Amino acid sequence: MTGDEAYFVSWGAFPDYGYYDHPPMIGWLLALLLKLSRAEWVLRLPVTLLPFALAGGIYLVLRRVDEMKAALAALAFMLLPANVWGVFVTTDTPLIFFCFASAFSYWRGIVRRSAGWQALAGAFLGLAFLSKYFAVLLGLAYLAQVALSPRGQRDWRALALVLLCSLPFGLVNLWWNYEHCWANLMFNLYNRHDAAGWSWKTPLIFAVSVLYLLSPVALWQLAKERRRVSAALGEPELRFFVIVFALPFGFFAVLSAVKLIGLHWMLAFVPFFFVAAGRMLSREQLRRSVLYLGAFSALHVAAIVAAAMLPLETWKSARFYDGIVYHARMPGDPSGAQALPRGIRVRHRRIFDVGGRVLSCASACGRIRPSLLAREARRHPDRFQAARRQEHSGAAQGCPRRCRLSPLLPLRRVQGAHGCGCDLSCRAGSRIRFRGVS
Repeated sequence: MTGDEAYFVSWGAFPDYGYYDHPPMIGWLLALLLKLSRAEWVLRLPVTLLPFALAGGIYLVLRRVDEMKAALAALAFMLLPANVWGVFVTTDTPLIFFCFASAFSYWRGIVRRSAGWQALAGAFLGLAFLSKYFAVLLGLAYLAQVALSPRGQRDWRALALVLLCSLPFGLVNLWWNYEHCWANLMFNLYNRHDAAGWSWKTPLIFAVSVLYLLSPVALWQLAKERRRVSAALGEPELRFFVIVFALPFGFFAVLSAVKLIGLHWMLAFVPFFFVAAGRMLSREQLRRSVLYLGAFSALHVAAIVAAAMLPLETWKSARFYDGIVYHARMPGDPSGAQALPRGIRVRHRRIFDVGGRVLSCASACGRIRPSLLAREARRHPDRFQAARRQEHSGAAQGCPRRCRLSPLLPLRRVQGAHGCGCDLSCRAGSRIRFRGVS
């Protein structure tokens, strides 16, 4: 199990309404799965089954037009390399599912003019928001779809109903952030962007990522037939799926000028491309995408199998060798919660090894004193690995907002402060230096 997976499993071990860097949905999902089993294959079951569920949704959307094209588009989506090797627990799993469920419901609302489907689209949008903040892009796509429709087809009341039904879920996250010093917003809007800046490399990497995630064959075919594609956009249903795909990808294209865009950021909006391609391309064109993606994914499978059969020492000169050894040979409870004394919760993002067990946390939180974590570090100097770029660790005891999260700024930025709590706006916490920690 990877470090990030252990991190998210720790969320499931301690369910809450929010966590330091993301909303809580993956924690809630894992909390249910942990009641069944702690086996890794059980915890990874949702992400394993997700491509099949999405392919089924693509087929349902397209079969009204052409059942064969629907099957080909669904098969092409399932053969994406990201669906072949993507078996890891991440926050993107519920985001992808609920984004597609919301868009599917919204599409049904357009077809049937049904307020019930539109309300369901709003509820799924809210659940997607509680999975990851990229769900906001889907909401903006709904707004763009209404605004760009011909005047007689604009249904502002449907959009208002969708947003109204998603509002309670957003308010849950707003309440949690207010009670915890706006931890999610600080992390996503500030803390993780230290390296952001103008670069000519990141747009090129983004372009390659798009070609990797989608079908270059289908993209080329759509580019060659752009006139027919433009004419087809007059259909309300097709226009909807083009917008919910194009707006997020357009946003990421602009953002790539200053930020490296992760592959997983775009995954929630990839199914909409295959719905649109299934509507606009012919059967023969879709077959070519299926053949290309099948061959491309087969190469991935062959490479993974070959790499797995090689001894670990083969990668000794690679920079990721330490990580391979760490994950291949480290035993322990995936929840990582029992390795620290009672009362300590692990929720943050750096990997520790205490007593031979994997802990996924950058700092412990949950009603502990900073001195307790420092004492554990001194007690296990040979096993407790902490980076020098350490986040300030310690619950803000006595904070007027009863904040239970560690502060949001790296330790090196707050060591000079007289006293600090959650984000320097709460002054109830105490300063901690990790003496004796390598």
